[in-house]
Amino acid sequence: MQGGEDVSIEELANNLSTYKDQLHQVRQLLDDDPGNSEYIDMEKELEEVIALTEELLSTAKQNEVSGSNVETGDDSASIGFQQSKENEMVSSHLSSFAHCIFLLEAP
Repeated sequence: MQGGEDVSIEELANNLSTYKDQLHQVRQLLDDDPGNSEYIDMEKELEEVIALTEELLSTAKQNEVSGSNVETGDDSASIGFQQSKENEMVSSHLSSFAHCIFLLEAP
């Protein structure tokens, strides 16, 4: 996902579910190895990505509802800008720990 790219509500919800599953897996790994700094970092990153994705999902749902009430002006522009910045933040956080995700999928 690149900054500013439009993502559907369904896609955001699916991503959120995936991130929560990954967080659960990381926490299981931390139960077995609580001092592992890589797992600790992954947990923090996933928590941030989950929070940002939840914000994006909330904003997208609000935009969908308000989209039926044709809005113009600075408010709609600032919402679009905010969503774009949140997309960039999520993308940045995903990039920073994507190299570690293979650990979760390894047998």
